[in-house]
Amino acid sequence: MNVETLNLTTSRGATTAYVARPHTEVDAGVILIQEYWGINDHIRDLAGRYANEGYLCVAPDLYRGRVAADVAEASALMQALAWRRPKYWSAGLCPAIAGLNAGLNGRFM
Repeated sequence: MNVETLNLTTSRGATTAYVARPHTEVDAGVILIQEYWGINDHIRDLAGRYANEGYLCVAPDLYRGRVAADVAEASALMQALAWRRPKYWSAGLCPAIAGLNAGLNGRFM
């Protein structure tokens, strides 16, 4: 498995995505949405499991590099997201989908 950081530009500013790709040719991909805590070791492990099964896995960093240390911080980071507005999801996921498509050499549909 190979891992990399994908730089993304969104309407809400720059962010990154954690990308795990298998060593073999890729025909399918998964967008992995982080849990409450952010892109932590658990999310990286899940992405690696998908890659080990042959999937290109892209996990966009919704917290822009921050990982919550406790419940209060996780709650504050989650509440700061505008996740109830449809524009939020299109602004955050469209760049991740574009990154996934690039990793699949334009075969994403």
